[in-house]
Amino acid sequence: MRDQLDAESTAQKRSGSARYILTIAAADREYFDHTEMDKVHVYLDWINLMSYDFFNSLTPTTGHHAGLYASEHSAPTDRNAAAAVKQYLAAGVPADKIVLGVAFYGRGFAGVTPLNNGVNQPYQRFEGEHPYAELAGKLVGSRGFIRYWDARAQAPYLWNSTSRTFITYDDPQSIGIKARYVLEQHLGGIMFWELSQDHDGELLDVITRTLQ
Repeated sequence: MRDQLDAESTAQKRSGSARYILTIAAADREYFDHTEMDKVHVYLDWINLMSYDFFNSLTPTTGHHAGLYASEHSAPTDRNAAAAVKQYLAAGVPADKIVLGVAFYGRGFAGVTPLNNGVNQPYQRFEGEHPYAELAGKLVGSRGFIRYWDARAQAPYLWNSTSRTFITYDDPQSIGIKARYVLEQHLGGIMFWELSQDHDGELLDVITRTLQ
């Protein structure tokens, strides 16, 4: 496919940013372990690293689903964005081909063990997905939800001690930190899922303002 795209770019006299590109959306851990990324990346213009959904309905505990670093209470095998980036760099993927993914949504867990405000705790059921627009407009600081900040993971979360509901998400603070991380690590940029879940362009503005 790379050869054909390059040939077509040449045939149509496309050059520079106008040439046809080839990218993939990729993950870490099990996906990475069964992908020859050291061989694949040479054919790609960049890799959109899906550094979110680290904790979801399939994980046994709650956690920061898009945390940049590991939480104080996380298990050694728990996933985070910085560890995923290191995995790709160790395979020889150039830093400027790695595009860090951020989440414009959160994931909720109900019936959570209340220790540590529900961080990295067992839960009874997966409560659902929440667009950032809903979190910012209806839940942060209301309906019994209190926003907390995990300084080690560099991630926000909501905790409702009455309903024992834990919601993990990205917000302007965490995304701003990730954007600076991208600059410091000389990565290729930031991608996100997905635009309609933003709140009045709040998250997108942080990305563009920090990366400019």
